[in-house]
Amino acid sequence: MGQECTDLKGSVDVYGASKMDYLVLKHGLRQTALAIALMLLGIGLFSGIAEDVVHNGPLTRVDLAVNQFLKVQMKPSLDSVMLVISHAGTELIFVLSLPLTVYLISQQRWSECSMLLLGVGGGETVNLLLKMLFARQKMPSAVSLTTLDKYMFPSGHAMVSFIFYGLMMYLVICGVRSRCWRALISIALALVVLLIGFSQLIVGGHYLTDVLGGYAFGLVWLVLTIVSVEAMRYRRLDELK
Repeated sequence: MGQECTDLKGSVDVYGASKMDYLVLKHGLRQTALAIALMLLGIGLFSGIAEDVVHNGPLTRVDLAVNQFLKVQMKPSLDSVMLVISHAGTELIFVLSLPLTVYLISQQRWSECSMLLLGVGGGETVNLLLKMLFARQKMPSAVSLTTLDKYMFPSGHAMVSFIFYGLMMYLVICGVRSRCWRALISIALALVVLLIGFSQLIVGGHYLTDVLGGYAFGLVWLVLTIVSVEAMRYRRLDELK
């Protein structure tokens, strides 16, 4: 093992790189591989769900079964609770985004600010484009505030909440030192996203595939946002060296 380490160090020195540079490069390659894997996973899941939605595949039968089950099992008194939770999917996100953006600008934290704007703003725009592309009409039980909100695939609440709370989770993991707090906050944020998705099955007029499709493409946009902003940040740091 010692000989291997010596050989490795020697090979790194041949290319004029320090051991720290090598470790940074290795860490960066791992992050890149993870990002690519997550994006491919999200694209694959979304493509499979979208294909069933367009061609009325097996998942659409699952949609009907889940919808019927929830109609029978869920009590009408829970609708108001689900509606409050649903507001955490878009309305609360936009309310929180404005002061958070102002704070990040005041602290000159440009990378985090860019992530927020690109993630939430770009994600909402992409979601509207996808809805118009698939044009899957919402169920009559849906609470649609605008004409643009009459389409339901993929769920905007599920997709935007996945992106926003996913970004919060990423920033917590990067900024909080305590593993315990990182885990607790991450679990809490994940539960919020799941509850928002579930609320859309009750009061949002969505099928299960709408919510899962929103999560899947939300994963794609979340990873794309983080990778793009971090790449620009590292590039600026290299230029300052």
